[in-house]
Amino acid sequence: MKKVKEPRINRAFNSVLDKPGEQCSPFCVSAAWLARESGVAKRIISDFRNEKTAINTDTFGRLLFAMPIEARVHLLSWLAGEENSLESVWQDKQAQQLAEFLEKEIDLLVAAISYLSPMSRAAIMNAIAQCLRQEAAA
Repeated sequence: MKKVKEPRINRAFNSVLDKPGEQCSPFCVSAAWLARESGVAKRIISDFRNEKTAINTDTFGRLLFAMPIEARVHLLSWLAGEENSLESVWQDKQAQQLAEFLEKEIDLLVAAISYLSPMSRAAIMNAIAQCLRQEAAA
């Protein structure tokens, strides 16, 4: 019987946290923020994420349930061995943020271009469509 390699909980946990000095992770969860939200000392979080110490299930549960739902889903999916790449999570988050932005700002955009001539409005819409097509092709 072939032994299945067990996922490292520390590595899975670390995958949802921001890396010090780097861009925000897709979940924008820093160790300091997680420490405040969960009540777990930042030192314990640091030692756990760097594989210097283990934590008990109570502490892991407090950390897990303090995370945003997207981070929790990613972490648990990672532990279950499911494909859930950070790139796809990041893209989904960006798409969701863009949709929310557009939903809020569409009325302002419509009002702003309503003062323009029909030809100018069409040119703006064509420029937006062209940008979207270029992004989709990239």
